Amino acid sequence: MEKRDMIIVVLVVLLVLLAFSKIGTTGKAIDLSCSDTDGGDNKFEIGTMSGVDSTGTSFEMTDYCASDGRLKEYRCNIGQGDPGWTNIYYYCENRCVDGACI
Repeated sequence: MEKRDMIIVVLVVLLVLLAFSKIGTTGKAIDLSCSDTDGGDNKFEIGTMSGVDSTGTSFEMTDYCASDGRLKEYRCNIGQGDPGWTNIYYYCENRCVDGACI
């Protein structure tokens, strides 16, 4: 096989893999979605984040106070990489109560 033919085969395989990476088990493209009841990155209000991730799986996560006293804040990040959400830990200036810093 010539070098040019090999390059064409590799490009075709990459295009097929790229196409299938955005298709769920139903064969349809996955529509990523995410919403957060506290507006996203808000450590002073408890929020619940929900949506559909890059695998087509529904998710729902609520901010909470970790056992070490830090706040675990969930937030959407669609368009910034998989799976479409992320989280961050905050040290609260006073303390964490019921999923929010006070």
